[in-house]
Amino acid sequence: MMKRNFFTFLLILAIAACLPAPSLAQQTERIILAGYKLEPAVPTAASGLAVVELKNDSLQISGDFSELSAPFYGAYIMFGEKGEAGNQLFTLNVNLSENRRSGVLKADENTFVLSLLEKKLLQAGKFYILISSFDHQHGEIGGRISW
Repeated sequence: MMKRNFFTFLLILAIAACLPAPSLAQQTERIILAGYKLEPAVPTAASGLAVVELKNDSLQISGDFSELSAPFYGAYIMFGEKGEAGNQLFTLNVNLSENRRSGVLKADENTFVLSLLEKKLLQAGKFYILISSFDHQHGEIGGRISW
């Protein structure tokens, strides 16, 4: 009887070892936002930090930025290969300071449901965050989302 239980245990262990590992239901990444991370690099004193969370099919962005060279123009999640101008995928909602050169991103205002294709592209490192000012409308600071 003891031999039978031992072999049953080994069989269950072998089957479990062959099963694919479960995917993470939640992933989080902190991204430094800076001018040097853009291509071509933008010389600026501006900087920021974004927290990107993937929870099942929802992408949440929170964080802040400061010291833009000119008033805020826009904030986006972009899609594209590294080194090329990308395409705007989502517009980020920003709570701006009085001088419009700094701002805060709140997760509850920046949650996006991703399609299966968008989720695969995100996990492949094809998304990046871009913050633009009136002096740098194609982006003053940014950072690539990569897992």
